Amino acid sequence: GQTWFLPFTRQAVPEVKIAERLILADPPALVGEPEGPAQEAEDADIVERNYD
Repeated sequence: GQTWFLPFTRQAVPEVKIAERLILADPPALVGEPEGPAQEAEDADIVERNYD
């Protein structure tokens, strides 16, 4: 997946669903490009992580 370095601001607070082991983040425009291999669509508006 992609790695995002989100700023520590209210605009970048992720939605955490503990029971589903899921973190959803809508990165603000100022974040820039992801780092690491892009296995998801590069132009996705929401980055979804599922930790199993």
